[in-house]
Amino acid sequence: MICEYKFHNGKKCREGGWQNSKFCILHIDLPEDEESEEFKKINESKKKKVEEKVSKEDFNFEGARLLEVDFSGMKIKNDIDFNHSVIRKNVLFNGAEIDKHAWFRGAKIGVDALFWGAKIGGSALFGDATIGGNAWFGDATIGGNAWFGGARIDGNAWFREAKIGGNAWFRGAKIGGNACFEVAKISRNAWFRRAKIGGNAWFRGAEIFIYDIFEGAKIGGCTDFSGATIGGNAEWDIK
Repeated sequence: MICEYKFHNGKKCREGGWQNSKFCILHIDLPEDEESEEFKKINESKKKKVEEKVSKEDFNFEGARLLEVDFSGMKIKNDIDFNHSVIRKNVLFNGAEIDKHAWFRGAKIGVDALFWGAKIGGSALFGDATIGGNAWFGDATIGGNAWFGGARIDGNAWFREAKIGGNAWFRGAKIGGNACFEVAKISRNAWFRRAKIGGNAWFRGAEIFIYDIFEGAKIGGCTDFSGATIGGNAEWDIK
């Protein structure tokens, strides 16, 4: 039996179903009970499959159901694709180097997305993603956009000292904690139109080269742009 998972482009996964399941080992759900023998067996098989794909420089994990992802320190020549994936715990790319894009559109991450000091040649694409903990991108370098439009981050969005070559796009995003962009460099726009930030919005010492847009945003705590440089207009209508 062939896996019935259908990718966003309409094509079906070509992997074989796992032990008479309708889905392959990557696309089958993990059991809830992490102490059960079934969970341990499935999770171990998932880890082996991930290792096999990585050894072939195949980083297409669209729709994968995994316990945790740790590619910290890894050098990746192509895109990484975790669109619509479900990661029960953390996603770790600390110090990783990704030559192209990091795709996490519609992904569900149970705890933290950790990209401390990572280098992404293309864009970090987290549109409509759900992160149960924090999005940590401190000291990261993103060549393209940091795209979090419509995303939900239950903890903090931490981009202190990050370098973003394109836009910081958080239109309609929901951030439960703080949004920290202190001393960050954003080469285009900081776009937070209709975003909701439960904590503080810190942009102390940040450099935003074009527009700073917070029209219709809701911020539960304080805003601090002391020492920030904005090259274009600042559009504010915060509730």
